[in-house]
Amino acid sequence: MRPALALVAALSLLPAVAQAQFGGYDQLARTTALTAADDYRIGKGYMDMVGWMHGTVDDPALTAWVEDVTRRIVAASDRPDLVFNIQVVADPTVNAAALPGGFMIVNKGLIDALPREQVAFVIAHEISHVLLRHFATTMNMSRTLEVLATGAQARANGERASVEQASAEVAGMMTTYARHLELEADLYGMLYAMRAGWSARTGPEA
Repeated sequence: MRPALALVAALSLLPAVAQAQFGGYDQLARTTALTAADDYRIGKGYMDMVGWMHGTVDDPALTAWVEDVTRRIVAASDRPDLVFNIQVVADPTVNAAALPGGFMIVNKGLIDALPREQVAFVIAHEISHVLLRHFATTMNMSRTLEVLATGAQARANGERASVEQASAEVAGMMTTYARHLELEADLYGMLYAMRAGWSARTGPEA
């Protein structure tokens, strides 16, 4: 089967895949004691740490492009009301992260490494993690807020090593997803990217 046709077939089976693979427990997994205010504090706290460590990219045109891609994908998603605060950071690592509370970090390394349409898929994948509340399956709320408080104090004191340690711990709690959750984010990310106008081949190529 051609890749594009295979993708369309997979997307058409999303409800059945969710029921079969997650056994109806996927909704339970996304139920969390995190309030909207907690989500915001966690997302903003982590973004502040990453921005402090790496610095933001001073390129208004590039930032505007990332913001436009994010808006298009969110508008095509199942939660078009969501708003993301976006930060492009000068980190050479090929990575991006959509965070609880409506925050998006895109590394310059990702933008430099991939064609723009593939970057769009990665953004859609990360947005899917937030829409599906995957972080709620891995995050210990109390510990996360403790680490963010420690990181904020370390930033105030200029203690870079402590900030890096706090950032790595929070990142681990937010992104240590089981493979089935990564697959789910891939499928929904491809669906949202296609709805927003990108080719069906973009996801598999990325």
